[in-house]
Order: sequence, then C-alpha cells, then structure tokens
Amino acid sequence: MISFKPCATEENAFNYELQKPVTEELYELFRPFGYLNFDMGNARLGEVFILNRAGKILLKLQGRVGSRNLKVTILDHKIAGASDMKTAEERVKCQLTKYQMCMGCLACESVCRFNALSVKEEKDGKIDYRISDEKCMRCGECVNHFIAGCYMRKVLSIKRE
Repeated sequence: MISFKPCATEENAFNYELQKPVTEELYELFRPFGYLNFDMGNARLGEVFILNRAGKILLKLQGRVGSRNLKVTILDHKIAGASDMKTAEERVKCQLTKYQMCMGCLACESVCRFNALSVKEEKDGKIDYRISDEKCMRCGECVNHFIAGCYMRKVLSIKRE
C-alpha cells in the first residue's frame, strides 16, 4: 500500500512512499482540509500549502509530480475535525489511501451533504475525483465517514479474510 516513516528533521512531518506517482489529482484529496495554495511553496520542491479560511497554514505537501515520494508536514492538527496529531495523521493517510485505491464506488460522493464531490470514470477507465472549492464546507465528512480511507478498501479487506 503505502509506506511511511516520520521525518527525522521536522516535527510532525511524515515521509510517504506511494505506489502511485504524485499527480495534480493528489491535491484534490486535500481540499477537505482547507484551501490549496500553489504560489506560496517552492515549485522546484513540489511544495503545496493547505490553508484555513483565515490564511493560516495547516499542512505542507512536498512531492514533485511524477515522484513516488511525498512529505506531509502537519502544522495544525485541527484538520477535518481532528482533535489531536495522531487523528490528523490518520486523516492524511485516509486521503492518501483514496488517492491510490479509488475505484469510483461513489460512496464518498454520496456522503457529501453539500454536493461538493464528483467522482466520474473516464473513457480510459481512469477515475476523476473532484472537490468544488466553492461548495466544500471543509466539514471532513468525506474523510471521516470511512475507516481506512475508502469504503471499497474496507469491503475488499473483509472479503479476503
């Protein structure tokens, strides 16, 4: 799935080795945490910041498009309703799992009360996962509703047992 290890040089930073390379689509899955800012970060390093409504930095993502390495630094653990750092880290892992395993089951789309999420299968079989900045209220329901990041992952793991 994904492997990760805490970053030795930065507190609350986690290095993930993904099975699927980083693409622009990865950032979509971080919209429920806040507002994406591509301008603040160092483009060479692939830095993207996630901000709250007031402009405070919540998360820093660092991973070049095409790479399988992603560093996530949690600067404020209050993302998607998390009350502590461990829960915030689990919420990040949840979204990374979705990024790698989304099968287009539409479960997360169906739990969004604000109709902000759209999951469509493209003609080539690729899943297009979009979250509307205008409609998303950052309630975190699409993140918190499913244990392990994806309903289908939970179903598949149960079926294998």
